[in-house]
Amino acid sequence: MKNYTTADSQSKVAQNYVAAADIMVEFNNLNKAYTLLSKAQKHARQTENINLMNDINTKMRQLSALNVK
Repeated sequence: MKNYTTADSQSKVAQNYVAAADIMVEFNNLNKAYTLLSKAQKHARQTENINLMNDINTKMRQLSALNVK
């Protein structure tokens, strides 16, 4: 992640965190997935990519519905 962060590509960093969160969901590690989505959200907020933010927020709401935080 460091290379993307130094390159100021916040969108790519966020997308990588989302992808990692998806993998954690597949492995049923929902708490880790939520943590990764929180990091993705932080980076996505620094972009103008509304679709990415909506995707992250939807996934976080789904995990929250399962009492994951």
